[in-house]
Amino acid sequence: MTKLTLPFLLVALAASAPAAPVPDEANAPALHFPTKVGAKWVYERNSPVLETAVVAVVEQVGREHVVSRAGADGNPQQYAKVVVSPVGLRQDRDVATGQPADV
Repeated sequence: MTKLTLPFLLVALAASAPAAPVPDEANAPALHFPTKVGAKWVYERNSPVLETAVVAVVEQVGREHVVSRAGADGNPQQYAKVVVSPVGLRQDRDVATGQPADV
C-alpha cells in the first residue's frame, strides 16, 4: 500500500458517513417578527431620539405567537400585542383603548 492510499481511504470513508438529521426547527415556517423573549430593536422616528423596544412575553396559541413588547432603555412606550403566524402579522387590539383594532 502506498503512502497516499491510506489518506484517500480515510476521506472516502468519511464522505460515506450518514448526514446528521435535520432539526425540526429547520422545517418550521419563517416568522417575520421576533418571537424570542429579550429580542431588541430600535425604531427611528422623526426626532433625534431613538425608541428601543424589547420582546417581553410570548404566548403560544395554536400555530400563532402572541408577542408582548415593552419599552427598553428607559423608553416608557406601551405597545399593542402582535399576533405572529406563518400567514403574517396582525394587531387585534388598540394599545391605548384596549378595543379591537380597525383592520
